[in-house]
Amino acid sequence: MAGEGWGEGLIVFACAAMVGAYHFWYFQMIKKNPTGTVYGMGKQIRQEFVAKIMSEDKYAILGVQTMRNELMVGQFLAQASFVALSLVVGAASSTDLPRRLESIGKKDPIIGSMENMASAPVLKLAFLTILLGSVFVNSVQHLRLVRHVSMYMGLRVPGRTEEEKKGLEKRVSIMYERSSISIWYAMRCMNLLFPAIAWLFGATYMLLGGVGSIFFMAIVDNLHMSDEIMHLGEGVASLPRRLRRHSHSESKTRNSIHLEVRPGWGTKDSPSAGSSPAGGDVPSPP
Repeated sequence: MAGEGWGEGLIVFACAAMVGAYHFWYFQMIKKNPTGTVYGMGKQIRQEFVAKIMSEDKYAILGVQTMRNELMVGQFLAQASFVALSLVVGAASSTDLPRRLESIGKKDPIIGSMENMASAPVLKLAFLTILLGSVFVNSVQHLRLVRHVSMYMGLRVPGRTEEEKKGLEKRVSIMYERSSISIWYAMRCMNLLFPAIAWLFGATYMLLGGVGSIFFMAIVDNLHMSDEIMHLGEGVASLPRRLRRHSHSESKTRNSIHLEVRPGWGTKDSPSAGSSPAGGDVPSPP
């Protein structure tokens, strides 16, 4: 990188540093305020879920159905990542993709006029392949662990002591937690695919994609920030309704008839129904 491609290398390093700094902050958040993050809250819920499911036999079907849903999520991610990985490998081997990526990188709006890294096209494909491979491996690991968890949840052996039941519950909780960690890594690699794909079109787009991915992860990982975004969205969505309501109330106010009530009217000293306030007779209706 010395003497050439320093601009692209600097942007790639800055993007990687931002992603690393965000995850360092996120892990600190999990330690300090676990229930304020999606992962920490999910960990607590999973432990309570396993304890509930394995407490009585009537909850075994619910546990198996939940594990089936977990299997469907892992299966979808594994299949999608494998198909995408096959397409990337096939395109890289059947066409002159590195040279094409090199020509696309010269259209970068910031560093397009600079000399790009000589190994940039290969690094782009390698990074994309590693991310897709990580999604596939972690999804398969998630499927493997969830399959074991579902077997344990449906297992009922009579004559077990309370200590043995607690030990089995602990092992199931550990396996369920490890499966959640695997799917968490798979989803994290899926989020990082956006800047990786954007890098194919230039390092500047990678930086923008990295900032967007970090912003997205900060919203979905932090429960408090998600609530604030939801409240903001509800306020924006209800703005037209509130404006229509305000406009309708103003219209009713303008169109309403204000009756003038004079002193003495409606009492015994008030004029009779057949006379006017000025003393003249008011013709009665036919």
